[in-house]
Amino acid sequence: DMTTEAHGKPVFDSNKIFELGGVKVGVFRLATPETLTKADASKMPGITFPQTDKLYAVAQAQVDELNKAGADLIVCLGHLGIDDESIGNRSIDVCEHVNGIDLFIDGHSHSTTADIIAKVGDTNVVNGAKIVSTGTALANVGVVIYDQETGTLTDELVPAASYTKTDADVAKLVDDRNTAVDKVYGEKIATTEVDLNGPRSGGAATDPVTKAEMTFPAGAILWQARQTLGEENVDAALTNGGGIREALAKGDISKKSLLAVFPFGNTVATIDVTGAQLLEALEAATCTTPEAIGAFPQVSGIEFTLNTGVPYVNGTQYANSTYYAPANP
Repeated sequence: DMTTEAHGKPVFDSNKIFELGGVKVGVFRLATPETLTKADASKMPGITFPQTDKLYAVAQAQVDELNKAGADLIVCLGHLGIDDESIGNRSIDVCEHVNGIDLFIDGHSHSTTADIIAKVGDTNVVNGAKIVSTGTALANVGVVIYDQETGTLTDELVPAASYTKTDADVAKLVDDRNTAVDKVYGEKIATTEVDLNGPRSGGAATDPVTKAEMTFPAGAILWQARQTLGEENVDAALTNGGGIREALAKGDISKKSLLAVFPFGNTVATIDVTGAQLLEALEAATCTTPEAIGAFPQVSGIEFTLNTGVPYVNGTQYANSTYYAPANP
């Protein structure tokens, strides 16, 4: 589903058929077009991601191709999710508009199959496609069983903690690596006098009801930029709450702690923007409030007030983006 702008050819092989126990399982894959705005754009020069109708057309073409090749079972391995912010590009939307998918293994929104059932209503089957997802952080192992005689699929989530066996060689590999990491990154480098909130601590950094402690990442970015360019030369800092991955408890902080908070290796960048551009960015990134969203802005040097009494409505879509300007600012 990712193509290069120059010649329109897919970046990866489009699909593959696996022969398992006499069954031809055809697999194709879809990545969210939100990759455009949620990953490092410099790593994807000239890469395009189909959205909505174009996404459905790509998926239907894959299904048709796999059917033509004799696939008995068609699986989409997707990273689309079911969040409202992704409407039009969700696994639910694809299955609704594409005929012939038997199983859609989903990701992105960290949902469980139970979440999908709640979203769809009493089922996780949409237009004949069973949609499954295991949640996040290896909490569960997803199991789908295909009955050749009846052609039916049954699914369940097995808690990962129920798998208790260990492999000595793998355990040694993990332990040795952990010891090496702790030696390099485990040393205390700072202390915090308060608990610093984060996405795993109940009050997520993506939570619209922000707390003062949650501005520390943006504050750190602002401090670094001012150290480099001068105190008077940088007005404010902004980062997305979804990029803040852990909380920090009151007490000592190590490099390892900070790598848990900021695992993506992002760098601090400074740009000049107009007030109008900044306002647009804040409005687009708070579009689902009061529902949490990964784009929710963590800021330093800025104060903004959000009126949730005015419903957000999509206006014009920004170019090369999955975000929209608000119809009613």
